[in-house]
Amino acid sequence: MSPPLLLTHSSLGMYSSSECAIKGSHPRKMSYALLGRVASLLVALTYLGVAAMSGGWGNLLGFSVVLSFPLACIWFPDELGELATIRMHSASSSPGWLVAAGGWLLLIGPLWFAFWG
Repeated sequence: MSPPLLLTHSSLGMYSSSECAIKGSHPRKMSYALLGRVASLLVALTYLGVAAMSGGWGNLLGFSVVLSFPLACIWFPDELGELATIRMHSASSSPGWLVAAGGWLLLIGPLWFAFWG
């Protein structure tokens, strides 16, 4: 019988390194994390390519800075959720899946408004 599959953040493809260390590495879990990171990187590179073609180096640098926060939310959701706990002095940390969902919203939101808004 195979071990149960932990899919806490599977819809967003994110697992923190501490989560994998505590619960044990599962190949499927790691592939979800890799898939989410590769997909977000491809979206960000597409943004940067369009920015470079339309506005040159200045536009490219500006987009790089703006894209760093959504990518950080997607790549390191649990760590950023814990950081919010430290900064806000709250009793519990923000769930990693919620931080990652916010990162995806910030990353994909401009495309949504550009095509359908």
